[in-house]
Amino acid sequence: MPHSKSVLNGFILASILSVLFIGFWLRSSGLEYYPPGISNDEAKNLIDATYMKQTLRTPFYEDEGRPEPLNRLVATGGAMLYGNSVWAFRLTSAFWGVLTLAVSYWTAVQCFHDTSPHTRKIIGLFAMIALTIALGHITVTRSLYRAVPLPLFILLTIGFTARGLRTYKWHNFIAIGIFIALGIYTYTAGFVVPIAFVPVGLILIITQRQRITHWMPRLILTSVVLALITSPVIYLL
Repeated sequence: MPHSKSVLNGFILASILSVLFIGFWLRSSGLEYYPPGISNDEAKNLIDATYMKQTLRTPFYEDEGRPEPLNRLVATGGAMLYGNSVWAFRLTSAFWGVLTLAVSYWTAVQCFHDTSPHTRKIIGLFAMIALTIALGHITVTRSLYRAVPLPLFILLTIGFTARGLRTYKWHNFIAIGIFIALGIYTYTAGFVVPIAFVPVGLILIITQRQRITHWMPRLILTSVVLALITSPVIYLL
């Protein structure tokens, strides 16, 4: 029995690595040719990242449409490592995509923690496969779109929420606030993510009223962390 478990674990690990390799190939092969061009929005990010690399200064746009510096900062770091070109900036998006694939496995495992260890690992594997071959995700992670990291931060928020409400460890709720904030700094649609905690709170009040002294202070901590990190842009609301 222990031997069969080790074989299954080995198979799952090999499958995860294979899926990540395939995912990276789908997102990086022929980047210099496809997509064949860039949009005006992508061109702005490219110009900003090039400016930041050359001057080490960060432009900050004080309007509700563009307070999202995170992807430009990461793209600038990538350009410093492997060049300043459309291909280089797209490669950074591909890396974001592969990291998102790995996190999709972890998040699925956290969400199905009540099942057996092997069952939740298989579920995580299928979740990662589904995202790996999703045409929408492949297309976005081959582009210079500034929202590329947003699915990653949403998945991390979901995963740490599931983990936190299961273990009630404080660091999980700190992580929730951090990843929601990173999502907001990635793309303005990230402002919607905290709204999802309204039904979560209602469900907890209905089903976990007797444990309110456990989850309420932790969710308050999440709110404080989120407010502190997003304070430079929260006034734009």
